[in-house]
Amino acid sequence: MSFLKLQVRLLALLTIFSCQSLGTLSPLPAVVVKSAVPALNPTSTAISTPLPPAVTPTPVPGTVRGSVCYPSQENPPIILYLENTATGALIKLDIPQDQPRYTLTVPPGEYITYALTVGTELAGTYSKAVLCGLNDICADHRPLPFRVRGGETKEEIDLCDWYNPPGPVATAATASPAAVMVTTVQKMNVFANPGLDYPMIGFAPARASAPALGRNKDGSWLQIKYPSAAGSAWIYAPLVQVAGPADTLPLAAMATPTRTVRTKLFANTDQFTPAVWNASNNPSVVHFKGFIKDEKGRPVNGFSILADNGTWSVLSHPSGASHWYPDLKDGAWDIIITNATDAVGWWTLTVVSYDCPRFEDGFNAQCKQFTRLSATQLVQIVYPHETVITADWVCHRDCRKGLYIKPYRP
Repeated sequence: MSFLKLQVRLLALLTIFSCQSLGTLSPLPAVVVKSAVPALNPTSTAISTPLPPAVTPTPVPGTVRGSVCYPSQENPPIILYLENTATGALIKLDIPQDQPRYTLTVPPGEYITYALTVGTELAGTYSKAVLCGLNDICADHRPLPFRVRGGETKEEIDLCDWYNPPGPVATAATASPAAVMVTTVQKMNVFANPGLDYPMIGFAPARASAPALGRNKDGSWLQIKYPSAAGSAWIYAPLVQVAGPADTLPLAAMATPTRTVRTKLFANTDQFTPAVWNASNNPSVVHFKGFIKDEKGRPVNGFSILADNGTWSVLSHPSGASHWYPDLKDGAWDIIITNATDAVGWWTLTVVSYDCPRFEDGFNAQCKQFTRLSATQLVQIVYPHETVITADWVCHRDCRKGLYIKPYRP
């Protein structure tokens, strides 16, 4: 074939390729054309220069400032958290004792913030209730999201929403009328069955919510949905917030008991009632104390007080003097917790009988075998001005059926 004819055919092929490309936008098979002209430099190779890697600019951080607003003139040690609402990433800041303000540098993003006291992890938040003024009409205590932009200083992110008390709360308008929700106000242990002497299976953090599934007979324990093998757990009702008609919950079946069933010494919880109660301060300790007397004012010996904050529970030595505490006055009881800042928050106090065996061999303040003899009373520890709780009780019957009657005097 002549060189002229080859040129004509190539020209026609290129014309067809051009028309098809403009008309269809669909890919065509690759066409390889061998040049009839020898390469000028067959040994040369193409040289490619790699592109520099793309550089992602570091975002300019922002700043968050505010107060912790702990409800006292001096705050205990507090851990502040900022949580990114998109990623869940946490930024943590330790706030030492008696430091009421904070400053924190954070990447741009949307956050919620809350603070937890060291120990029981009582929670304070920045919420709509803070912006509302924290009065009776401010009902939304959920953490309020806020956005931080690069180079911006976000002021007045104040964690002032503290001490929402346990007990019944109004059901949210969006909730089902029959729904019962349980919300913790501080860190709490949860149990396999309704009672402190059943196995503890985990804990619920402060400001956590879960639907209630059932209750025990007197409503003092609630069964909640819990991410465990059983799918549920029991939590102590007097120390949580309950939204909804808890008295309509069904009586929940217990798991297979693992404790020893013991005979109840007393069955009623109105044998003892509160008398005079007040609060004072001691910045070094939390101190629960008081006297137990009968209706005629005579000291009553041999009964204990159970103090419980959902994370710790401790029994007082039975009222009056024994071989183990011979210096106690008749009818006197007390409990001392040496690290006051770890014990701030809500507690319950209840008169009980000490049922652990072999009291003669020693007193066990962590004894889990007891019988409740009074209604549960709620008290609040605020550091450092309300750390001493004086709680006197009146015995109405069976006052001489305690662990002992006469005090031991060596």
